[in-house]
Amino acid sequence: MLAHLLEENLKCPQCGTRREEWNEDRQAYVADVWRCYGCETIEWEQKGWSDDGDASVAGLKFGLVPRDQASRLDVK
Repeated sequence: MLAHLLEENLKCPQCGTRREEWNEDRQAYVADVWRCYGCETIEWEQKGWSDDGDASVAGLKFGLVPRDQASRLDVK
């Protein structure tokens, strides 16, 4: 368990690679671009709440709920 935690600490928090991987092979990875529609949906919702300048939105958390569960949870 401790070894796993130490290994995780060696990874870049942004991209998840380790420095030694790049030292061994400068072309160890290639960039990939994709759109996550879940993240896009969350960002649009956040913009809708924050554009009005209302301080009461401080601390709100945004996430996704599957549509079939949303009706049971009264999520709009």
